Amino acid sequence: MARQRSVRKDQNLFLDDDQLTKLFKAIRQKRGYETYDWELIFQLILYFGLRVSELASLKTVDVHISKNISESTITIRAKKRGHVRTYDCLDSKMTKRLSKWIENGRSKLANNKNEYMFPSRERALFDRHITEASIKTRFYNYCRDAGLPSYYSVHHLRSSSAILWAKRGKSPIEIMRWLRLKSLICAKRYFDRHEFKEMNSEAHDVFEKYL
Repeated sequence: MARQRSVRKDQNLFLDDDQLTKLFKAIRQKRGYETYDWELIFQLILYFGLRVSELASLKTVDVHISKNISESTITIRAKKRGHVRTYDCLDSKMTKRLSKWIENGRSKLANNKNEYMFPSRERALFDRHITEASIKTRFYNYCRDAGLPSYYSVHHLRSSSAILWAKRGKSPIEIMRWLRLKSLICAKRYFDRHEFKEMNSEAHDVFEKYL
């Protein structure tokens, strides 16, 4: 069961570059021994700023992989707020990984009638998706393996997404729309908390090392 942790005002809102590197290193060290592709799960959260509920309910039909990779899209359905947004899959690595997982997932789980990207692995629950609690618990365990602060939660990874997109050149209003935030004030706080040396569309691909 995921642990509930209180957050002090002096605690970081996001993972810095060094912490993200340690986190994904810890995830990759256990690759091949896990039921799910946890690396892909947390890459999706980092890249698209997914909420845990959005990731859990993601379906294969929400991901359209085009022969022209630049035209591939992913549709995010927010259960709590009821809105739907479609995004370009901007990174070829991300698109290829999504495509491979969908192909393998469909062949391994024929009973996955609802075509969830990450269906339950319990035999009697193949028609349901992975639980939010399992995602939160797994993230906590990886943070522990990476030697990261115990107060980090999956939401900190979503906050890290905002920082990386700001580094890549997105404006506060673009980040608000990308992360499906409720107000511009929520997006601006990431800019207030961080100094950006590069703030233009030509900035290097800050996601490269994590995909």
